[in-house]
Amino acid sequence: MKAISFKPAGTAQNFRIAEVFSKFLSNFGLHLAAISAIVCYVATILDADIIASLAAFAALAGIYPQTKFEKGGRS
Repeated sequence: MKAISFKPAGTAQNFRIAEVFSKFLSNFGLHLAAISAIVCYVATILDADIIASLAAFAALAGIYPQTKFEKGGRS
């Protein structure tokens, strides 16, 4: 007779997705921030406020892991 186990079969995929996204930001964060800053600047000139806001937040999200690493935080 086979016993039924209530333990999960493996790790949840949500944690894997977060890990991959974190690794992507740590590897390409500066590039993402630079491109987003340029898009924000162009969108500001063209008076596209929503695009400028999204690009500004993307630039901040791209540079945040870099500043956390410089302060000695875990990455």
